[in-house]
Amino acid sequence: MIKLLLYRFNYKYDPLALSDVFDGDGYRWLLNRQVKVDGQTLPYKYFEGKYDIALAFWQDSHQIFRRKSNGPAATPLLVKNLNLPPEIRTHLEYLIPLGIIPGRPKDFASFIHPFQEELVQLAYGVSAFNAAIQQTFYLRAYNIQNEMDIRAADKVVCNTSVNSFSPCRVCLIKGMRDPHAKGGYYCPLAHIYFDDDGDQLFSGDGQPVVKEWNPNELPYRSHESFYEIGKQLAQAETKKERKILRFQSGLNNYPVFNRVESQHHGRSTPYEIMHLLGLNIIPHLVEMWMGIYKPLKGVRGDYEIPHHIWREIAQETEDAVKDIPAEFIRKLGNIVQNRSSFTAEG
Repeated sequence: MIKLLLYRFNYKYDPLALSDVFDGDGYRWLLNRQVKVDGQTLPYKYFEGKYDIALAFWQDSHQIFRRKSNGPAATPLLVKNLNLPPEIRTHLEYLIPLGIIPGRPKDFASFIHPFQEELVQLAYGVSAFNAAIQQTFYLRAYNIQNEMDIRAADKVVCNTSVNSFSPCRVCLIKGMRDPHAKGGYYCPLAHIYFDDDGDQLFSGDGQPVVKEWNPNELPYRSHESFYEIGKQLAQAETKKERKILRFQSGLNNYPVFNRVESQHHGRSTPYEIMHLLGLNIIPHLVEMWMGIYKPLKGVRGDYEIPHHIWREIAQETEDAVKDIPAEFIRKLGNIVQNRSSFTAEG
């Protein structure tokens, strides 16, 4: 086990490759920074010790029975040891369970408090014994990454989330909404400006005033900005002042993991492919193939798969699953009749 835990220390960084978290900007950024706990700078850097451990926090709420939205739910809290090789770090025997929250947490920070207390102790260092070389040393561990769905991630970073004016926890892109319609904000890469009355704005030469965002050069949030805005929110004297600041900045508070500054808060909680595609985009794509996608109601396209073929697909899938061991897949129903069991998490 000692040799396995040296994976991080022995990892060979290649600036032209991206093979693991240790190639990422978030981890590389930490290597040149002094450890900081509760605002106090300590006399050593992150991961300067051979045995320092990198951790990743993970949580994801789920419905227990048949994915019913109004049914009972649970939220497991896990920690992944990134010092282990990626081939085994997600195996059950190596995951560190912190607990299970019944339902979806409202005050998420309160459930994380015990773990954050442990992280503070681990940042200072805990005396440990290395049986391989018969020596004591200070064991230090840092939580450098959070892995979760968009809504949960927004609670950890404490940003205002999707449909808000400043929705992104990574960059400073601003949204807009149709002044003549109700609804949330969205973020087109180019949009016209409206005045307070909902009328389109024009420049002096009669051209529409347009805001454009270059997707390759978006202005990123800095690590320090999360603390600066958190401080401004705490010092705001009125509710109106806090409301305006939240609207403009897209942040509600300090990030949950704020005591040990081992995370670049603009990078440490990335958007991940399962929830972006598997849980959101693909279900809509299937609805389009079935001809039941609500925004395109009444519209027909050659991308639709005939209903009789869907019935065959559903029957063949249902018949095949019963012969696959439950260790590999859960029961899948008839996709024509009920799609709730067909998820990225299945």
